[in-house]
Amino acid sequence: LSAVWNTLGSQDQIAAALQRLQESIALFQRVEDPWGIGLVHFSLGWIATIGFDNRAAKQHFAEGLELFQQAGDLWGLAVTISSQGFLARRLGELAHSEALFQRALTYFRQLGDKAGIAVSFYA
Repeated sequence: LSAVWNTLGSQDQIAAALQRLQESIALFQRVEDPWGIGLVHFSLGWIATIGFDNRAAKQHFAEGLELFQQAGDLWGLAVTISSQGFLARRLGELAHSEALFQRALTYFRQLGDKAGIAVSFYA
């Protein structure tokens, strides 16, 4: 998370990233690509998380999750559910957080994603 923040650096760079993501979502909507739209919502969720806008983060993660489900993308499901787990933990919803990480772990195992598996256990 801090690496993302360091990469973005300033508010100007965050604003530019948000602008590019809004442009991206418009393009993905035009070509009716649920996976691409889901990826943008996932990214917007993390930017909201970094900015401590928990309500927006929840909304973007939920929208991304729905679109990854439509696309049948296990990786998108895994990383989004894991992100929801981090957010739930931040909000003090520890039982919910644990359940989300367990759910993400199932997908990471199906994918053979060792980094995702490790994050799920660490969290």
